[in-house]
Formats: sequence, C-alpha cells, structure tokens
Amino acid sequence: MAAAALRDPTALGRTRTAATDLGVGDLWDDVVCVVHDADGRWGAGMTQHAGPVVPLINDMLAPVLEGTDVTPAVAYDRLSHRCREHFGSMGIASYAISAVDLALWDLAGKIEQQPCHRMWGGPESPELICYATGADVRELLDEGFEAIKLPCPWTGDAASSLDQILVALDEARNLIGSGDLMLDCWSIDAAADAIEVGRAVSAHDLAWIEDYVRPDDWVAYAEVRAALPDAVLASGERWHTELPFTREIATGSVDIVQPDALWVGGATPTLRIAETAARHGVGTAIHCAGNDSYGQHLAAALRDHTVTEVYRGVPRYRATPGMGEPVAGIIVPSEEPGFGLALDLETIERAT
Repeated sequence: MAAAALRDPTALGRTRTAATDLGVGDLWDDVVCVVHDADGRWGAGMTQHAGPVVPLINDMLAPVLEGTDVTPAVAYDRLSHRCREHFGSMGIASYAISAVDLALWDLAGKIEQQPCHRMWGGPESPELICYATGADVRELLDEGFEAIKLPCPWTGDAASSLDQILVALDEARNLIGSGDLMLDCWSIDAAADAIEVGRAVSAHDLAWIEDYVRPDDWVAYAEVRAALPDAVLASGERWHTELPFTREIATGSVDIVQPDALWVGGATPTLRIAETAARHGVGTAIHCAGNDSYGQHLAAALRDHTVTEVYRGVPRYRATPGMGEPVAGIIVPSEEPGFGLALDLETIERAT
C-alpha cells in the first residue's frame, strides 16, 4: 500500500484543489492511495489534504494491513481502532482512512470482476437522477438538470442576506417551475441565523435546507430542529465516521444525511450510515455523489438514496476517469470492475 499527493491532477483529468489555487501548494493537494494484493492486482482510492494524510497512510495505516487477508469492512474497523487509540478517528484520520477504504473496495471489485455498485446489491443498469448545485440556474437548466440547489448568499448581515436569499429563490423558482429547489447554507454558523433563514423561506416549497450550522455544534442542530419542525433538514458532509450520523439520526435532528465517501472514512461507513438512516426513515443523499466514480457507485447501490448531487461550482470538481457523465440530468455509472477508474499505474505515477 502506498499513498502520494496528486501533484498534477490534470494528468487524471481532475481540477486542482481550491487550496492549491490559493497558494497553499502541494501540502493540501488531493491524495491517491494504491493497494496491491499478492497477485499483483491493485485498487485506487482518493481523498484530500496530502500534507498530513500521505504520511499517516504510509507510516501508520499501511503497516496495520500489509501481509493480512481482510475484507474492506474489517480493514476499516482495524484502522479506525488504531487511530482512536492514539489521536481519534475523525478529522484528518477520517480522510486517510477514506482513501485506503476506497482503494480496498476498488481492488475487491476487480477481484470479483464486478462493478462496486453491483457487488453491493445495486440494480442492473442503474440510472442516477441528478440535481445540480450552482448559482447560474439558467445554465444548469440548459445542461438538462431539472432540480437545483442554490448556494446561500450569507454575508453575516442577516437583513441584507435574507433579501438576497429571497430574491435568488424567487428567480430560481420562476425558472425551474415545479422542479425541486434546495438551499445550501454552509456559510451560516449560528442556530439563530439558521432559524431566521428557515422561517423566511418556509413558503418557497424547498426540498431541503442544508448545512445550516457548524458541523460539530450538536446543540445547534437540536435548536434548529425544535424551531423548524416542518422544515426538511439535511446535513453531514462535514461529519466524520458513522458516530455523529448515528446520534443525529436517533435524535431526529436531520431528515436527510449527506456523508461524503472521500471524507467520512470511505465506502464502508457510507454504506453503514445509509443502512441506519433507512431503518429510521431518514433519507440519504451522498455529498457530491455525481462528481466522482466513488459517489456514483454508492448512489447506484443504495435503494433509499434520494437524488444525486452534481456540484458545478468548480469545473470538473473531483472528476475521475471512466466515470459516468450527466446527460439530461441522468448519470449511468460505469459497469467496469471496481469503481471503473480508467487509470493505469503509469498514469497515477506520472500524476503524483
């Protein structure tokens, strides 16, 4: 097993990370982890934050698994336990485990000669119904998307921000008609602000309101739920491991959970989270599921997955070679083994 920073994402057809564009450099670039079995087969997983993640994988996680014969799920539990023993399994550790877990599932699919979505019990020839996240509603509609999620124009000044939000929602609703409309409130931190926004938009028939308080402010989630009992609340892209999902599903704080497979710990916890959500009547909508092969296969396999996000804020954000592309708002995931990554080891070596 080895991990490396993705220093030339264009070699894989990927857009460079925002952190690199801001001058942070390779320290926070994307990460590729490659796992080999004894027969020379390999699988690849990806995540972010190369600076701390690459040595964590190579120096701490790899020795736990090298020379062993384990399933991806067992490997995930071992790696999570190892990190908990020393510094916790959330945060940076969760990113590192994500890359390893995804690489192991990619390898497992290649060994079984099945696409991961089929290996997880997904339907034959799945089609993912997609929505687009972005501010240019007309352009997104022209691409073929019928459902749109708007970024919340939150400046910190409640009065002016609410005016902008309502204008943006009115314009979007006029353009999309009866199509689903969502609001992404990731720039809001405080429960009081989220509650004010929720009440202001209550007449706009939103499919959901998303990421409306700090990701680790559990008291705030409860406050928003109590104040907005009829709103559909979605969150979880910035939660790590299954634990916060299990807790918030049990408390009823959220109606839709949104794990990110590249951040939460990989496919293993994502599948577990979706199973827990289904048992409690909570929906699952994987963060940026349409933007890479990993999310596409997971969305295709999950019976209770709602709609598939295609984030259009950054061109080709997280795109992986060989993945399905949206056509008229529909994605057909690859049927190639594993995650269908159209990569070879020489290309990966050149990119890293």
